[in-house]
Amino acid sequence: MNYCPNCGGKLDEGADVCLNCGKMVNKKGVNLNLQTDIPEGRKSKVVAALLAFFLGSLGIHNFYLGYTSKGVAQLLLTLVGWIIVIGPLIAGVWALVEFVQILTGSIDDANGNKLL
Repeated sequence: MNYCPNCGGKLDEGADVCLNCGKMVNKKGVNLNLQTDIPEGRKSKVVAALLAFFLGSLGIHNFYLGYTSKGVAQLLLTLVGWIIVIGPLIAGVWALVEFVQILTGSIDDANGNKLL
């Protein structure tokens, strides 16, 4: 007897699809839907790090990770901060710190999920 690797339900002899969860499996019960194993909405560590490095002072990486208020704060600090000159410098240092935190894995997305 084979079991579905997705839900653990029993598979009929020679079944290509699990009747419990609807996922495709091969004759030995191996999941053929490798892409569906990654939960939807998970964010990439590489994308977040690149956004933080290249567009970090504009807060784009925070928008990507779901931290809208932090993103708006960095964006405003950079755009409005040109008046006092030091605003973009502060936003740049802030982005550099978050870049390092993204690379070390100490920042999760806004839903609390680890970055992939």
